[in-house]
Amino acid sequence: MTGGTIFQNDMVNLMKLHHEVRIIVVQDQRSGLKCLNVIDSNIAQADSPGDVYEIVCDSMALFGLHAAIPRNRLKEILHKITLLIHCPFSFVESLFREPVVQKAFGKPITKSALTKIEAWCYSNSGKVITVSPLLIETLQKEYSTPKNRLYLLQPCITPIVQDVKNEPFPSRKDSLRLQGALKIVNVGTISNRKNQSFLLDAVAKLPKNMKVQVTFIGRSGDDKMKVQVERRAAKLRKNSNVQIFFKGETPQKESIQFVSQQDIFCFVSKQESFGMAVMEAVALGIPTIATSVGAIPQLVPEDLVIPISSSPQELADVILKVGKDLPKYKENMEKFSTKALDWRGHDKFESVLYKILDDRMEPFFSERNWSVLLLAIILISVLIYFYFFRF
Repeated sequence: MTGGTIFQNDMVNLMKLHHEVRIIVVQDQRSGLKCLNVIDSNIAQADSPGDVYEIVCDSMALFGLHAAIPRNRLKEILHKITLLIHCPFSFVESLFREPVVQKAFGKPITKSALTKIEAWCYSNSGKVITVSPLLIETLQKEYSTPKNRLYLLQPCITPIVQDVKNEPFPSRKDSLRLQGALKIVNVGTISNRKNQSFLLDAVAKLPKNMKVQVTFIGRSGDDKMKVQVERRAAKLRKNSNVQIFFKGETPQKESIQFVSQQDIFCFVSKQESFGMAVMEAVALGIPTIATSVGAIPQLVPEDLVIPISSSPQELADVILKVGKDLPKYKENMEKFSTKALDWRGHDKFESVLYKILDDRMEPFFSERNWSVLLLAIILISVLIYFYFFRF
């Protein structure tokens, strides 16, 4: 599964649900054997009469398992797992190139080999959950995942967003570090895919006398984008009207609170399976400028969605346009905030997830299916008898 924000939200939601199904979450990209121990110990506990369980596993844990144990053993486990797969790593070049994929396998792997491994795992999993109809179609066509094992669980907005919206807004004087500056925030792992250097290239195109404060929230990826971003930031800081901050990985509520105090949320990713961070910013009512990837065109006002091919100057022009008329854009965003909260409310997530958990997959040759098959054979035999021998 990809999508740090989506994963974080889903796991928090899963662990809080009050449901007759006991949920075991397995997320560990470091050790396939450790994942196996977690799964085996929980299956052993759950095999007692009347005990119902659901094992939820993410892609990195899956890769670790594949690298650590024989396929016949993995196949037994996969039938008992619900796999959260927001987007196959082999489906997007930028995802496949992330070093964390190689790390999970413990060795280099080709894209074609990873595609085959993912397809095999998906086709053998008990259930496969993904976030969009497009990915459902992709998993069927390109990864041979059986239709009856695919489930659509569209992301929800964490209830923290509504809680933050209801909090008293701190004074602008206290929340600003550079007085009178236009405050821009970006949330996401600092990586080539998230493309943060493009945002700083656009900031460099803004008028030199314009006060700007840019804050990046998110851990550093393994692809050296942080080095590029820091070099650009150092150059921009030579202008006393520009401040650049890196907050690093931040607890979810703290991150959402910080975003709620900013003027513009700017998201310039090259690829997204959905765009959860954008949906949360929109739900907060923050004017949001974003590239046309994932579900972003459905979430963001049309005049604030930019093509991936946009130049830094084109992004700078949009930032300048919003900055010059902030009250107007903030008022307009409230409509989009209401729409986002209605569209992806937490209650909808729970109802869909309950349905998925309650849909218990049966092997074709289960005891019940054998009974149905035997009954069908008897009925057909009776019909044949009466048809041929009634006279």
